[in-house]
Amino acid sequence: MRITAVLVTALAATAFGCASPADQGASTGDQKLKADIQHAGFYVTIKNEDSQDWDNVRAVLNDDYRCPATHISAGATERIRMTSCSTGDGKAYDPLTIDLHKTAVAAVLTRDKGERTSLATF
Repeated sequence: MRITAVLVTALAATAFGCASPADQGASTGDQKLKADIQHAGFYVTIKNEDSQDWDNVRAVLNDDYRCPATHISAGATERIRMTSCSTGDGKAYDPLTIDLHKTAVAAVLTRDKGERTSLATF
């Protein structure tokens, strides 16, 4: 599945536990986060198809299971083990008993001028 992202709104940023672009002093242009997201077996694979590194990359499975934050360099791919993702009350994602029907990704990148922008895949 190929996903193109738009800027995070304040509501979406709250859902991911990260600051909105306005909170970080970023402009709200039409820049898009390009990600290729695949899932197979116990892993979600996220490829950064942007020309900039991504910091504080957060994947969320089925709207409830948040995965540990990571860094993905431009052009690089990161594999996240689904069992490392959990709900707010600590329930781990179990790919043997839970069907994966949605994966969202949020990231922070630093523009050339040093402005930090939050972007996501929804």
